[in-house]
Amino acid sequence: MADEFIDPSRIEAAKETAHAEEGLVAVLTGAVGWVASGLAVTMSLLFMYSARATVTTQILRLVFLAFSLVLAFLLYPIRRKAGSTGASWFRLAAHHVERARHRLPAVGL
Repeated sequence: MADEFIDPSRIEAAKETAHAEEGLVAVLTGAVGWVASGLAVTMSLLFMYSARATVTTQILRLVFLAFSLVLAFLLYPIRRKAGSTGASWFRLAAHHVERARHRLPAVGL
């Protein structure tokens, strides 16, 4: 009901202003959107569970950091445009994991 009183050009101007102030945010659709939503819901449920259960602080911090980083890279992409020549976040993450794997000493079990 309120939309009929607002000029559509003013709505578009407000969207452009919000986009300019907040920066580039990915609009997640399809499988990636479902994965990001699932991760966010799982993170919420896990921390609600940890409020009642006994979980060490180090584990909670590690899990929070892991969930937060994955969600941050999904919601705020590294590349500005889909057609840019920059590396994707997945390739950068895989590169850093591989580098870290070669730096760590081998542990015999």
